Amino acid sequence: MRLVLRTGILLVIVWLSTSLFTSCRKIDAPEQNFEIIFGRWKWLYSTGGWAGGCLSPSSEGYQLEIEFKQNGIYKEFKDGRMVKRLNFHFEKRPSIYSADEKYS
Repeated sequence: MRLVLRTGILLVIVWLSTSLFTSCRKIDAPEQNFEIIFGRWKWLYSTGGWAGGCLSPSSEGYQLEIEFKQNGIYKEFKDGRMVKRLNFHFEKRPSIYSADEKYS
């Protein structure tokens, strides 16, 4: 019984230390100007598409905000409540517009 308890406690300690270490790690921005993305962004309006319409918080009836954290976490908020949490990173991939690779 004591061995099982000690093993369980050890596993919890290892899991917590791993979780804390990885959640505090900063991701590298490949270029200095990429750091502008970090922070919280408020949706003001969206335009375009085939119909050329315009959507806004007043026309849709809700507020949206997104946040990019330096530890690689993306959060999305609807009316102040978090509705999505994902990991993100910078990745260089072939462009659909040219033969060059671009960050996406």
